[in-house]
Amino acid sequence: MFNFLVKKMKEKGWKGQLIIVSYSLLPLPTTPLFLASGMARMNAMYVIPAFFIGKFISDTIAVHGGKYASENIQSIIHGALSWKSITSLVLGLLLLSALLFIDWRSLIQKKKFQLNFKIWK
Repeated sequence: MFNFLVKKMKEKGWKGQLIIVSYSLLPLPTTPLFLASGMARMNAMYVIPAFFIGKFISDTIAVHGGKYASENIQSIIHGALSWKSITSLVLGLLLLSALLFIDWRSLIQKKKFQLNFKIWK
């Protein structure tokens, strides 16, 4: 990840700025962004404006999403308890259980279905 960031951020012009803004928009920690810029010995004035633009946009979206959720909590809760949501929850739990508890090695290699409930080794 560092190599990609360092290489792309060293590009002069709008491409490097676009990488910084788009990375700041992601819900990822921005510490690697500043580590990469320090490793590349980039000027901080090249990174900070694009970082602030990206963080301002992503934080604004998060604040407006939280405001919407707090204002419409009744409709969100009402829509959350339907037969569709309960069915999808049960289906998701079944798929997760299949992923965790089926002994896939014996199923694929020996064509023998086995359950293994000792997943913590």
